[in-house]
Amino acid sequence: MSTDYRDIELEEILGEIPSYDDATATVRRKLRKLLTDKSTIPGTNKSWTQAGMSNEMKELELRDGAVEYYKSSTGPTVGSLGKFLKKTGKMRGGDSPAYYWGYVLCEKLRLWEGTRKTKSREEAEQ
Repeated sequence: MSTDYRDIELEEILGEIPSYDDATATVRRKLRKLLTDKSTIPGTNKSWTQAGMSNEMKELELRDGAVEYYKSSTGPTVGSLGKFLKKTGKMRGGDSPAYYWGYVLCEKLRLWEGTRKTKSREEAEQ
């Protein structure tokens, strides 16, 4: 296994990584958990902050390739992450770059940590 979670390859369909998590609410919950758990960004001694998380998402975008966003968004910034985290409901924020790259971040961390998929995740993949 790679020593850098960002090097983990995720399956792409038509040039994008499909999100199997239960819409945006699940991604927001996972990102908020990283921010509140006081865990550190893998490979560093830095705690997760919105700025650090945004920087990790930007790094993933550089490594994995940019995707086309709705509206005229500029990628995963601290501002887009903050707005995404403030939204509520299952589908709110699905057009945010923070949603797409937040999902990619959480999925790469899940694989790197060896965490199993949830039952709802496995059902969504079928």
